[in-house]
Amino acid sequence: MTFIRAEVHPGFKDIGGMGKNKDTDMVKNTPQDALRGSVGDDRVETNGSGRVDEKLLHPSPLFNKFIPTDEKILALAKHLMENKYSLSDEYRDYNIIHAILHKYMTSNTCVFYEIGDMDGVLGLTDIIIGWKAHAIFELLNPKVWGKQLVRESKALFDLLMDTGELIKVSSQTADKRVQRMSAMIGFVIEGIKYLEFSWDRKPCEVYLLGRYSKHSKEE
Repeated sequence: MTFIRAEVHPGFKDIGGMGKNKDTDMVKNTPQDALRGSVGDDRVETNGSGRVDEKLLHPSPLFNKFIPTDEKILALAKHLMENKYSLSDEYRDYNIIHAILHKYMTSNTCVFYEIGDMDGVLGLTDIIIGWKAHAIFELLNPKVWGKQLVRESKALFDLLMDTGELIKVSSQTADKRVQRMSAMIGFVIEGIKYLEFSWDRKPCEVYLLGRYSKHSKEE
């Protein structure tokens, strides 16, 4: 099977991270501004039809399109810096973290959703239409984890994979709890990288995870 399409699916174009200035057509530079041009007025155009795609903006009660604000970016950066196993030691620097967040929030190959009232973030990065993407799942408030979040997370992944015609979503974690949580929403262990992750200078293994669509079998 050969994959040659790397463009953004029409259903993702206006909900991804890249916002454009309507007057200059220049990409906006800050995470705070990146999405406002495309979703600030709660409209997403699909296939140029001007239709409102509420399913992608507000897919379920717990999930809404992530709109980066100063407060949310700072909260997410603090979580990535301090939460055990969120980032390996070499990335635990606020300058690096903000650079990573800026890259993701201004990319048109990424899409992010807020869980509840900033209880967490779920997103896809490096989306290649018709093929694959990478998943990011961070819980800022572990208390939100439960049957409802499991059910809605599975449904959101199904929606995004169907929209992008994705046959695989990959992820990885050094946290055994996150690995078990990921299994509940459809991810399987594909392998283990030993001594790949470091937390407070203590190396540990990383679980390589994959989630496959029902159309993933090669014909």
